[in-house]
Amino acid sequence: MINLSKLRKNELPVSILPEARNVEPVIVFFYAPLCGWCEKMKPDWKKFIKKSPIKYGEVSTNDMMNYNSSPDEPNIVGYPTIRLYNKGKLVKEYDGDRSHKDILKFVKKYVKDKKANKINSRLVKKLTRGEKSRSKKTKKKRGSK
Repeated sequence: MINLSKLRKNELPVSILPEARNVEPVIVFFYAPLCGWCEKMKPDWKKFIKKSPIKYGEVSTNDMMNYNSSPDEPNIVGYPTIRLYNKGKLVKEYDGDRSHKDILKFVKKYVKDKKANKINSRLVKKLTRGEKSRSKKTKKKRGSK
């Protein structure tokens, strides 16, 4: 049983990461507890999660047995690794600078691009619906002559 009161804002436990990443963007930090690079990155990760606009998870090598990877997801090759998921799929493995500012820029750019794509797709649907209704009206006019 997960004690939700111990979780930080936007934090997702390993056990529900697969469900969460199916419905919303999620960023996951994979690390090894005794890894020097991971320990060096942790302070920046902690700063990032305080400002993260999306949910996040942390998976240590000790938790990998409880982690269910998404379909066609490659194995973790090195630590630390940060991956962004959405709609059940791996969107991108982060390959930028390990500072909290750069990780935040990466996530915000993704969120901004997703919103822009949603707005554009809605606009296209609206415009094509408008054209369909115009073409129906034109056909009716032609048919009534």
